[in-house]
Amino acid sequence: MNFNSEKELQDYCLQVLRSKGMQPKEEVWCNGLRADIVIDRAVIELKKTLTRDNIFQAVGQGERYQKRLRKEELWIVGQLPKDSESARSALHTARELAKEGIRVSFVDRDVYWQEREPNDIYPGFRPQLPQLPRLSFSWLEQYRVAIAVCFIILALLVWDTKDRPAKEEILSSGSQRCSLAATLQGRCETPSQRDVI
Repeated sequence: MNFNSEKELQDYCLQVLRSKGMQPKEEVWCNGLRADIVIDRAVIELKKTLTRDNIFQAVGQGERYQKRLRKEELWIVGQLPKDSESARSALHTARELAKEGIRVSFVDRDVYWQEREPNDIYPGFRPQLPQLPRLSFSWLEQYRVAIAVCFIILALLVWDTKDRPAKEEILSSGSQRCSLAATLQGRCETPSQRDVI
């Protein structure tokens, strides 16, 4: 992977970010300055090659964009220098900046910036699943008391209908004519007992 210009690097990074489901914006203007790439949570400042000096220059620019655009993170992205001394210095600088929360990514070494997944056997075949709408259950919070009351009423109605057939059988029996209270106390008399008296 070798980029001849910052524009090639920018196009590649945009493509990778889109493949990850993000919606990056390029060349975002902010009060006379222009950020290379902006995503939801970060400003991404690009340099074709990330030498130590280029990293610090990118950090200076990126921090201004980050403050003006109010983004949480700053990413610096570019290629690792070819000569070993510059590469060692750049890697050391990246480690030090990581302690301050600045992410320095060497696009030719960082797995995040690989265009396709390592286990992707069929690089040309990427099925796109439809995006389902996000369901919001905030209405449950607003109406939780009403929902609870309805549930209790429904439970009581079901409970009442479970007991009702037994009560009605006792009350409407043709052979016994008495109240539920009399039935429970055992003082019911049948029609034939009344006729005898």
